[in-house]
Amino acid sequence: MKRMSSRLVPLVLAAGLLGLAPLPAEEVRAYTPAVREGGELRYVQGIPVLIVQGSPEEMGRQQAALIGSTIKRLMGLPRLMIEYGREGGWAAASEAAQTVMGHAAERHRRELASLAEALGAKDAGKSGLAVGNVLAELRRFERCSALLIEPPRSATGEILFGRNYDYPTYGLLDNLSLVTIYRPKGYHALASVGYPGSIGVLSGMNDAGLAVACLDSGPAKDDSPRFDARGAPMLLTFRRLLEECTTLAEAEKLLCATRHTTWFNLAACDRKQAAVFEITAKQVVTRRPEDHLVAATNHFRSPELITNKRGNDRYEKLVKHGKQKEPLTWSDVARALHDARMRVTVQSMIFEPGTLTLRLSVSSRPASAGPFVPLDLRVFLGAQPSEPAKSL
Repeated sequence: MKRMSSRLVPLVLAAGLLGLAPLPAEEVRAYTPAVREGGELRYVQGIPVLIVQGSPEEMGRQQAALIGSTIKRLMGLPRLMIEYGREGGWAAASEAAQTVMGHAAERHRRELASLAEALGAKDAGKSGLAVGNVLAELRRFERCSALLIEPPRSATGEILFGRNYDYPTYGLLDNLSLVTIYRPKGYHALASVGYPGSIGVLSGMNDAGLAVACLDSGPAKDDSPRFDARGAPMLLTFRRLLEECTTLAEAEKLLCATRHTTWFNLAACDRKQAAVFEITAKQVVTRRPEDHLVAATNHFRSPELITNKRGNDRYEKLVKHGKQKEPLTWSDVARALHDARMRVTVQSMIFEPGTLTLRLSVSSRPASAGPFVPLDLRVFLGAQPSEPAKSL
């Protein structure tokens, strides 16, 4: 039996009391393949892939039609998480969520409103759906790792971008990892690895090969607040990057022009170069690779923001693997991710922007143990596939 952190036990027990029943352990397919409202849910090599497209309203309705039952089952989870750990409780969180969501791009507000309406949520702004989309600001749990290798250090001559997503499942999110393909009218198509009901981006890559992954961080040396309600929702900002940008330079420009709510590291790359953007409510500091390698965990490391100069075990493990003498393969990056794993590593992935390949592991605990399933995103993002990628 898997051990559970003592501080998560009350949450898991409360989830059961509230009727947020977990999926049966033996249930392999948490979603039902279907085509509805112009969207589609399919399984690709065992990975659930949701495809939505068109206007914001159309994409909202497609999500409701294809995964709405799962979203409804999870809508009580944000309230449970907030009331367990946030001062002021649900009322304060709901008010903060409404304020922050008011700073999101209009198209994202329309999509969320359409999704909420299709699900029958009476007040989209105060629903668990709305609060769930700003949990990155309101409830900080994630502990993640990222390792980016630029072309001169890569065995293929292409960028490799590995990422562990470490987050408790509360006994509810197991088996619910989902790859969502967004094809918004007038913007770049993108693939996002996340969970049902969240329309922002935790980890993703677009049709131009721009890839991002966020990592909780802070505190910061610049005395920035932990939360600033005047900022835009972080995960929706990261989605904007993939919808509107093609290069790392464009992403940096958009990030610097956006007001942010909290502390975050954003690991990012295009097809040529990589960086880690260290974000606070006051500024964005860009940390460039050293010897074509850059890593990130949950601490700021730039001179402008670092507060704790002691070594970080997961960070050091990533760097050690990255500095091997031989050119690195994706398998080397996978081994680095596994060495930096945590007990709550629920998603582990490697982006290869040069070929628009996503290698994803979500079926094991820790996910970094693999298997890494190769998904050729060119099939979904508008380019034609060539040779199939090989799995580990």
